[in-house]
Amino acid sequence: MVAFASLFLGIFFGVKPVEVVVGDGVAVVELRLDGERLGMLRGAPWVKECDFGDELEPQHLEAIAFDDQNRELGRVSQWLNLPKEPAVASVLLEPREPGKPRVVRLSWESSAGAEPESVTASLDGNPLTFDDPRRFTLPAVDESELHLLQIELEFDKRVSSRVDFTFGGAYVDEVSTENTAVAVRAIKKLRNPPTAATVADWFLKDGKPLRVIAVEKETAEVVVVLDRPFPRFLEPGSSTKVPKSLVLSGDQHLRFLSTVPSRSEGVAATFSLFPVSPSYDAGLGNLYRMLTSISFRTEDDVAPRLNSAVAVGGMTAYRGRHRRAVVIVPRAEPVPDESLTPSQARRYLEHLHVPVVVWNPESKRSPSLAAWGEVRDVGSLKELATAFEELSELLAEQWIVWLDGQHLPQEIELSPQASDFALLR
Repeated sequence: MVAFASLFLGIFFGVKPVEVVVGDGVAVVELRLDGERLGMLRGAPWVKECDFGDELEPQHLEAIAFDDQNRELGRVSQWLNLPKEPAVASVLLEPREPGKPRVVRLSWESSAGAEPESVTASLDGNPLTFDDPRRFTLPAVDESELHLLQIELEFDKRVSSRVDFTFGGAYVDEVSTENTAVAVRAIKKLRNPPTAATVADWFLKDGKPLRVIAVEKETAEVVVVLDRPFPRFLEPGSSTKVPKSLVLSGDQHLRFLSTVPSRSEGVAATFSLFPVSPSYDAGLGNLYRMLTSISFRTEDDVAPRLNSAVAVGGMTAYRGRHRRAVVIVPRAEPVPDESLTPSQARRYLEHLHVPVVVWNPESKRSPSLAAWGEVRDVGSLKELATAFEELSELLAEQWIVWLDGQHLPQEIELSPQASDFALLR
């Protein structure tokens, strides 16, 4: 009975319009943000300017539809400032009317462009045809039985979105199950690794325990935010050997992220996309070779945005659901980023439980680096090796705990039973 027409990708805060689509019989839609009332919609156009606050943080947006007797007809939700696919879609199935076919209303948002190259749909495995993908009718079916509507939008060869929607029978809406991966670190040497049984009572939300599904310590992924080319310490043909400590271990992976964005027009928003490399492992060489080999295309008229790139780097690290860290390699004098301050970006990464490390390759430190916290000098191979050893220790202390259900990461707390561990910051 209600679906979001506004689908929020990327990171944002402040005042934004929220639009919903509704079925017949809906008189009021209540918008809630993190459980608190955000606004009321009482008729067409079903859109309202909403204030999401001055702080960049993960949030949960919910729309609840009521009839004119204040009876709830349905609800939908979406998670904000948390990783999503580059394209998302939302489906509203209008209620049945005697003698008329069911109508599907489809909304989407994509950072890869406003219009998909193709939209395909099937009902119970049978392809559907339509002229307008935003609104089309379904063939008549027996709704005492369960039916599966599948819709796939393809924006290019790399970006697509799929919705699996069930209706009829005992179901009225799509069904999905989500889990939350929380990063913790050991604050002292452990005799035995933690297990799902030993951490079963460690995690709380609103003072109530959360169910632990699993504990793992597999891949560690570091996102390096490169605000400048990394300096070369060795001349071509030099016989100096790179320290062995700069070789990645088998479980370490690196991604590199540019601070110079490109722009893409979506349906209702313009996206600043920060180029990010594939995930590299030890097969590509040592850390020094990676740092001095990576490069990104830049546009002369686009200024770097370090603070925003760090926030995106944090989301990228969080998305992997691995042990993680973000490393910042800033230029000597960072260009001001009017969209976000260093403190806002840093607090956002704290919400995500993603630690930040700053590597300074310059002989002097810019005063602006103090906003990021502790800084490590990496102006030589020896200093770089020492900084990487410290980073490796940070990663080695981490564990990933899987919790049942999807939760805002900043709402999760540790109980007193987790005395040897701390949430990652």
